[in-house]
Amino acid sequence: MFGPDFEQTLTQRKAEADEFYDVVIDPGVDAEARHVSRRAYAGLLWGKQFYRYDVEQWLDGDPASVPPPGQRKWPDGRNLHWQHLSLTDIISMPDEWEYPWFAAWDLAFHAIPLAHVDPEFVKERLVLMCREWSMHPNGQLPAYEWDFGDVNPPVHAWAAWHVYRIDGYRDRNFLTRIVTKLLLNFSRWVNRQDTAGSNIFEGGFLGMDNIGLFNRPAPLPPRFRLEQSDATSWMAFYAQQMIKIALELSRFDSAWDDTATTFWSTSSPSPEPWGPSARATSRSGTRRTASTTTCWCSRTAGPSRCGSARWSGCSRCWGPPRSQTGCGRSAPTWRTGWTGSAGDVPSWSGRC
Repeated sequence: MFGPDFEQTLTQRKAEADEFYDVVIDPGVDAEARHVSRRAYAGLLWGKQFYRYDVEQWLDGDPASVPPPGQRKWPDGRNLHWQHLSLTDIISMPDEWEYPWFAAWDLAFHAIPLAHVDPEFVKERLVLMCREWSMHPNGQLPAYEWDFGDVNPPVHAWAAWHVYRIDGYRDRNFLTRIVTKLLLNFSRWVNRQDTAGSNIFEGGFLGMDNIGLFNRPAPLPPRFRLEQSDATSWMAFYAQQMIKIALELSRFDSAWDDTATTFWSTSSPSPEPWGPSARATSRSGTRRTASTTTCWCSRTAGPSRCGSARWSGCSRCWGPPRSQTGCGRSAPTWRTGWTGSAGDVPSWSGRC
């Protein structure tokens, strides 16, 4: 219908797509799973859209046109307190047709599967959410475009860790860039979302679009406070991801040991060693020194004791030295906890 040139181009593009997905999708995957994977990746790639939003410019309006309605700058005007935000970037949208808008936590979820296809793109997008023209000066990440100041679950560190893992545990520069920014975001959660200092966190719109009997982000009556079990769970999850990242970086730079202990008492529900030991660590200079220079299992008696000089160097807690795959990507088998049980990070297998 469109001539021989069209058919030739279409055939060429199909061959290029086949070649691309032969690399991206493991050859051991069966035909049906490959079919589903290709369409899933295609949908994610199609969701990469240009996003332009300068909040200050939007509030002020175009100087060459009719001034915007005054409601934009009312005390409760949309995104009035986010006038620093100015984005002109390609980002991953929740959906290119039904939901073509900015949503930071959707972007974080998308980053993990997209890391198999375009890891550099997703790494830069995750960092973008933390840059000074996106993240609020108080440390809050923008939520979604109709209310950047709303609260979404803190999944950014989790996404960053898994992107780092999928990309072969090799881009420590990315991991350092993201965690140093997220330290501010974590502090913002601790300082602003736990009014009573009880470690029962507040929030607003949290969870998987969970709907309650009332609007949780809405202001409460005087002297009332909403404490949420899901917000507390998300914060424990956040702390676990942050300590995981800090420990990974401490394998190469011992200064990160001190950052890891920041999340020590928050990242595990078990009473020992995380709870009382962490509190004792903060009270005793001697214990504090020991906690940052010895491994977990060296604090026990018996055959589990390894006596490693540093906790991130303990082969029982942290796993044996990393081997290398044929393409140069690391194949880690690090362990968590102080019992030597297998951790949650799988070894590299199959194609890179």
